Amino acid sequence: MPYATLTSKGQLTVPKDVRERLGLSPGDRVAIEVDGENRATMRRLLDIRDLFGRFPTNGMSATVKEMRAAIEEAAAEHVTGDPGR
Repeated sequence: MPYATLTSKGQLTVPKDVRERLGLSPGDRVAIEVDGENRATMRRLLDIRDLFGRFPTNGMSATVKEMRAAIEEAAAEHVTGDPGR
């Protein structure tokens, strides 16, 4: 199990094998969650740009205007229950 030492400034150096496993690079942000038993879990926070190209498009593309219209239509359907509105 990898270990880290807390500095006098409250900083930790994440061990190399953990950085590699989480795909961490300098400047990346991490979330640290502590449970009721004082166990901490660390995970890498994703930047929206990290998701670019990760999802299939099936050859489809849309403009921002088209995306907004689709979102508005879906929201209206959700609120009214009527797919035609």
